[in-house]
Amino acid sequence: SGGTTLGSVFVAGEMRVVDGGNITQSHLYVGDGTNSTGSLVVSGAGSTWKSTGTAFTSAIGRIGGTGFVRVENGGTLEVASSFVVGSTSTTANSSTLTVTGSASRFTGMS
Repeated sequence: SGGTTLGSVFVAGEMRVVDGGNITQSHLYVGDGTNSTGSLVVSGAGSTWKSTGTAFTSAIGRIGGTGFVRVENGGTLEVASSFVVGSTSTTANSSTLTVTGSASRFTGMS
């Protein structure tokens, strides 16, 4: 499987994984590049985003971008390698990762 970038260099991108949907990719970048904005929502029991890459493979708000990830209502975000929020930005970065709800999960670096 390839990778996914949501929002890259002056562009916005958005994705929702809901109602038991499952996506497996090698990497995930949300808000990747100058003046970009990206958002990802994983919501609902059985809904999963899995990033399987083994190098630096997942980031929210990278290289001047801003990203927002929300895992809620029993959703799961799994990352096999490093995961960075607000990386290599030369300015203040307001990127966020929010996990809310008792059955929602974020797992990293297994």
